[in-house]
Amino acid sequence: MSCNKDIAKSFSIDCTSVPVKGLIQSVTIMNRTDIDRGATVFNADGVTIEGMTLKAGAKRAYLMDGVKNLLNAQATFVSKDDTFDAWNHTLSGYIADLNPANLAEIQAYTNGAEICAIVRTKYEGADGTGSTAYKVLGYEVGMSMTESVFDANENGGLPFTLGNKDGYENNQFPYAFFITDLATTEAAVLALQTPTA
Repeated sequence: MSCNKDIAKSFSIDCTSVPVKGLIQSVTIMNRTDIDRGATVFNADGVTIEGMTLKAGAKRAYLMDGVKNLLNAQATFVSKDDTFDAWNHTLSGYIADLNPANLAEIQAYTNGAEICAIVRTKYEGADGTGSTAYKVLGYEVGMSMTESVFDANENGGLPFTLGNKDGYENNQFPYAFFITDLATTEAAVLALQTPTA
C-alpha cells in the first residue's frame, strides 16, 4: 500500500448536529502492554477499532473519574521533515486524594508505564449511532507522565498530563472505538475493566 494518499472526500457542516465540546468525566485507562494487539479488530476503514481484548493473566483496565472539565484529551499533529508525520496524544487527569496508595500508584506513571486510554466525548456524531463518541489514545505508542505540578494553594490535588515523548508519537489521530451501536460499544469498554482469566 502506498504511503502517499490523495484526498477523496468532502467535509461539510451539518447544522442539525453541531459538535459539543468536552469529555464524559470517566476515562478507561490500561497498560498498553496488556492489550492483546493480535486480537484487536479493525474496521476496513483502518481508523475504527471494533474489538479490543486484554491478554490473559488478570489483566484489566481501570477507571479515572473527574468532574467538570478536569479530564481532557487532545491530539496534536506533529509535522516531520525526515520521517512520517505523527500525532501526539495527551490525556489530562487529576488525583484528588494524595493518600499513600495513590502516591505509590503515581510511580507507575512516572517510571516507564505506557498507558492507553479510551475516552468518551460528549458529542456522539451526526449519524445518530454514537460512532463518534469513543476515541482510543495511545494505542500505537503508549502515553506516560509528561507534566505534573503539585500546588497546595492552587488545587490541593495533583493535576497531571500523560502524553507521548518527543520523537515517539502515534502514527495517526486517535482511533475511533465503535461496535454496532452506542450500547454495545459502552458494554465493550466496561468489559475491559473485568480482570482476564
